[in-house]
Amino acid sequence: MRLAATIMMMGGLCAMGYGSEGLEARVADHMGSPTLFINGEPETPLIFLGEPNLAPGMPFTSQATMARDAGVRILSFSLHMPWPQPGEEPDFTPIDEQLENALSVVPDALVIPRFTVAAPHWWLDANPGNEMVFSDSDEYDGDIRWSSVASETWRQESLEHLERFVTYVEEKWGDHILGYHPCNLTTAEWFYKRSWEPVHSGFEEPMREGFARWAQQEYGSIEAVREAWDQPDVTWDSVRVPTAAEREEAHRGMFRDPATERFVIDFTQYQQIAVVEPMEEMAEAIKRVTNDSKLVVYFYGYYFELMNIPKSGAASGHMMLDRLLQSPHVDVITSPMSYLDRGAGGISAFMMPVDSIREAGKLYVLEDDTRTHHTQPDTPFAAITATGNLDETHWEHRRSFARIFPRRMGTWYMDLISEGWLDEQGIWDEIDRMRQQYDAALDEPSPFEPEVAVVVDERSAAYLAADRRLSSPLLSYFRSEWYRMGTDFRMHYLTDVLEGRVELPKVSLFLGCWRIDDDERDTLHEALDGKTAVWFYGSGFQSKDLAGAERMSKLTGFAFDEIEAGPAEIRFTDGYLLTEGIEGETYASADLLLEPRWAVRSEPNVQTLATFADDESVAVAARNMADWRSIYVGTTGCPAQFIRNILWEADVHVYVDSDDVVSSDGVFLSVSASSAGEKTILLPPETAIERLDADEPVTVRGNHAIETFRHGET
Repeated sequence: MRLAATIMMMGGLCAMGYGSEGLEARVADHMGSPTLFINGEPETPLIFLGEPNLAPGMPFTSQATMARDAGVRILSFSLHMPWPQPGEEPDFTPIDEQLENALSVVPDALVIPRFTVAAPHWWLDANPGNEMVFSDSDEYDGDIRWSSVASETWRQESLEHLERFVTYVEEKWGDHILGYHPCNLTTAEWFYKRSWEPVHSGFEEPMREGFARWAQQEYGSIEAVREAWDQPDVTWDSVRVPTAAEREEAHRGMFRDPATERFVIDFTQYQQIAVVEPMEEMAEAIKRVTNDSKLVVYFYGYYFELMNIPKSGAASGHMMLDRLLQSPHVDVITSPMSYLDRGAGGISAFMMPVDSIREAGKLYVLEDDTRTHHTQPDTPFAAITATGNLDETHWEHRRSFARIFPRRMGTWYMDLISEGWLDEQGIWDEIDRMRQQYDAALDEPSPFEPEVAVVVDERSAAYLAADRRLSSPLLSYFRSEWYRMGTDFRMHYLTDVLEGRVELPKVSLFLGCWRIDDDERDTLHEALDGKTAVWFYGSGFQSKDLAGAERMSKLTGFAFDEIEAGPAEIRFTDGYLLTEGIEGETYASADLLLEPRWAVRSEPNVQTLATFADDESVAVAARNMADWRSIYVGTTGCPAQFIRNILWEADVHVYVDSDDVVSSDGVFLSVSASSAGEKTILLPPETAIERLDADEPVTVRGNHAIETFRHGET
């Protein structure tokens, strides 16, 4: 019997493709959680990722064996997709050797191979003009050469090689293949090469041709393009990509002006499409070749992480996950856990708003590449904080598991460079314990319904200036605060709210939601009925075609005055419950100049919660609207304590009044200590508590659990 795998959206929806075997459509206890099914049975999605090299001294054999004994039988590793020169036959020998090696260790393994679809260098030489061109290519002396994702020639040929590769693997190894993971671009993760350098990409002819085709589809007529771009002489044949100088301009300080910079905004949007289009085509091809029986897995959508690249997130090509999630051929989205704030006392942050993936019926899989106490200190990978001992490794694995378990998501445990990061029985004993916990919950309801949401907008990324002055502190580093708000939360793209896919909870934090059209504003106000909105710097400043502070006023309910560009640093006032515990404290960098900078106009119904530190104009304020509560934070974030104060005011259950990391669905609770010492955990009314990892009782006083933590303990 050929193995078949599918993602089933539990809750009555039909499953997507299960070959000839069929799959029961039913209402299940997972209550809307996308669940991995293998041959009709739900499976806990825990995976071991390591390269099956059986050479002496390589640790794959011991790790894979311990993984299998711990109940983890799904493996992922790299296979080489042959791309032979014309007239040559593809060599599948390395593929056979890798799979034979893996199955010799774990005979019943199920494999998700990852493989690159990038063209080899000989192909780039034979097909000049089809590789990526950068703003500094004339003087660049590095060795990065890569096929352009916009190249129609590359797209066609890569599809041919992919289909031949999948056909071969299916025919010979299909009973062990769970799915396919096509990879490309930077570190195989589908964001543009050299994104971590201060350069622009996309100057090759295929990108220009693709942009012209997109403009024709988007606008319909050349006259409409001429008007939108203010290029009266442009023709379809003369459409060009913006110069580096044009991309560096931003007419409204940290923002682009939609009225005058539509040309650059449009191209920036196309850069995302150019990445997603071949991903969609490859996913469709895999489904076709496998008769819809195997998974398609992709790295993509690293919204929070890539907002920290030098030219800001839109330069990455990763700002169109919402479109990729609409593809019926894509099953699994994956990413590493964030490299921000790792190590003991860290936060195990997601790189993206993973709950949008869950809402779309896809399975999210976290790549847990924790640098364990077995990571060699003299390797570059040890620069990402490694654990110091087995206890710390347990704590970090628990902290990451606590992120995915309430959401019923997956994870793979990764020995990134075959160094033996997981080569210890104690590590797999702990993973086995967590796996058993997940197994036991597969047929239980998933009660994950946090009272807090964080909402971001990937569309707005194209409307930012091409630098990270704003995006880095607000959308990347600010996670170190809101991940410590004392309770759990869900993360969504704004489109989920605008299109009615999710209902906003008691409190919603709106980050990076700069582009909001008039009809979208009305939709948001309706969604906020009876709830609290926390708007961060510049919310609603832009629409598709316009920009202005009056737009912010209509969205947030505050009147704004544009004041002189100045420091982002704010100072909290006293006299309000919302500033309790942070009175007189400052937040944000005095070295970052906000441009534009807006002050909230003082009015009788407005509470002044913080002022700009340099001129005491109002930076943070609160007011009651007719049907909802509005809070505006006019800088690049706020302390975790301020968020907790907002949550208390809104009657949200906060588990800890400290900057520790909480994950909970109301049944399962995890606390990870950002600092050592005694912690007081507020329990919901009529709640009992017991440990999952030991037999000792928890000390409870009234409705408070008292626990003493070591630094980083989970």
